[in-house]
Amino acid sequence: MRFSLPMFLLVVSIPLALPPHLTAEASPPEVMAIVQDMQEVFEPERPSVRKIEVSISGESRLYTRWVARKAAKTFPDGKRTLLVLLNPRDVRGNALLIQERKDQDDLQWVYVPAVRRVRKILPLSAYEPFLNTDFTYAELGFLDYSGSYRLLGEEIRGQEKAYKVEFTPKSTWRYSRVITWISKDTHLPLERDYYDVAGQIWKEEIFDQVTVVNGIPTPLRIVMKDVQNETESVFDVSEVRYDIDIPKDLFNPGSLSRAADSSFWEELESSD
Repeated sequence: MRFSLPMFLLVVSIPLALPPHLTAEASPPEVMAIVQDMQEVFEPERPSVRKIEVSISGESRLYTRWVARKAAKTFPDGKRTLLVLLNPRDVRGNALLIQERKDQDDLQWVYVPAVRRVRKILPLSAYEPFLNTDFTYAELGFLDYSGSYRLLGEEIRGQEKAYKVEFTPKSTWRYSRVITWISKDTHLPLERDYYDVAGQIWKEEIFDQVTVVNGIPTPLRIVMKDVQNETESVFDVSEVRYDIDIPKDLFNPGSLSRAADSSFWEELESSD
């Protein structure tokens, strides 16, 4: 589903077949069509893997850098995504598994080697920081449909034309609203701003360095800035592969304690 239509110099008047959410007068599309397009591009159904280098910095903490692997695969009961830390040794084995469920909250499980058990993350705990980063567990998950979306208009963001979309969560105890700018060209998110309950900007998430992998535009750098605490977390993405055969067992909550030691990662390294 695409919104950008090429402009042609027509000698004769020919009716154009437009998507249902666009009219012949090129009126703005329905907001949920924009949001769903973004999800289809940013979170494609095709199985995928990637390497992620996670770095955190800020005046209140030391610079830290980790290496992780991320794998995603769609199952009959919803899409599942695994994020597992591989290096350095002191964080190796930490793992997060997320299961998307239609019209319901995501299910999330986390494994922390220090406590040697898999913990299911409850909705309120989903806003805890993920390993001291500026990302919460919820922000590493799938798109949230539990609130309401509103199209605020169109703007130039950076050098791209973008839709400006406001999301109001069903429960506003943490964020009062989230504003997302979505590229009219790639349909990827460009920036996402999170506002606290007082209506003040709290965090800014930037999606950058987009490249096309197997026909899919993919951001290779995601930055989360905590404006109020002056800290920053960066996900640098590389070695992206789509349509790859991933072992089903990696996406089993009961296997999280062994996720870092899966031979699948070594096989990836040898084939890259």
